[in-house]
Amino acid sequence: MILESTLISKLANISPDAILMDPVKLYGAVTVNAKAQIGKYTYIGNGGYVGRGVTIGNFCSIARNAEISPINHPTDYLSCHPFQYNNNHFTDFKDYSAHQRVKGPTANPAVIGHDVWIGAGVMICQGVTVGTGAVIAGGAVVTKDVPPYAIVGGIPAQVIRYRFDETTIERLLASQWWDLEPKDMVDVDFTNVPEALEKIGAIKLHMGLKNRSVLAGTVDNSASGTSSGIVWISTPTAYADMNALDRFTSIEVISHEPGKDSTSALVAPGVYPIQSTSFDAKRGWYRLTFLVDGKPFKGKLARKKFSFKLGTTQPRGNAE
Repeated sequence: MILESTLISKLANISPDAILMDPVKLYGAVTVNAKAQIGKYTYIGNGGYVGRGVTIGNFCSIARNAEISPINHPTDYLSCHPFQYNNNHFTDFKDYSAHQRVKGPTANPAVIGHDVWIGAGVMICQGVTVGTGAVIAGGAVVTKDVPPYAIVGGIPAQVIRYRFDETTIERLLASQWWDLEPKDMVDVDFTNVPEALEKIGAIKLHMGLKNRSVLAGTVDNSASGTSSGIVWISTPTAYADMNALDRFTSIEVISHEPGKDSTSALVAPGVYPIQSTSFDAKRGWYRLTFLVDGKPFKGKLARKKFSFKLGTTQPRGNAE
């Protein structure tokens, strides 16, 4: 979790196991629990609570005192109190800690899409999915899934209306504009949605073509890692073309130097099958693994010491 410290309040309580993309803004006493993930350009107001394992997309606007996926208590046990399944709250009290416990309720984290506006004092219950572009009115209690671009309110929350017609919603979802950076959209007229979508489509096409032009040439490993065999590929516009590596099936190694580790296993020049590719949103880089003699390569790949080209000359491989 690498973030600008000036964007995170000193009062915020963030689990070391949480993943916050850069940038994220937390105002005041925000709690972010373990395994939670928060997308770029999302901000959360004072008193916000993000439960364990919750996923929040990019460009979300979350007002003060919003609770997302708070802990459930059992209603079919002897008691609703957590003394039955954990020793939290009274850890130092001997009689409490000695209690024989049963299994507690299973967490079912909420999922929040991109560009979601959550009003002040909203509670989003466990297991709920809030679709991209949705708006939740202040004070609402959300117990059921919210469709994309719906405006909901009340207790329990009900659909009031939709932000756009069905065709426009489909176009918005297909555009995935939230993958872009604000700087990419400086010439977009946000008040005219049809024209904005046309412009964004052209921007993403242009950025994708530039990105694929880079990938068509000789590429170097972008990171100095441990002996994991993972190839990291960084391009200036990878975030706008996340699936660019899907079409490649092989890697042609041009050169591999050991860097500072002279004992590292080296890959001889040649063509090898790709095992897997993905886009790591946290780094903004592509991640690639490949096979050597039918087994995943695990050697060290120093930064700028591993040069290769991507191709389609061999089918993707599965480890033996």
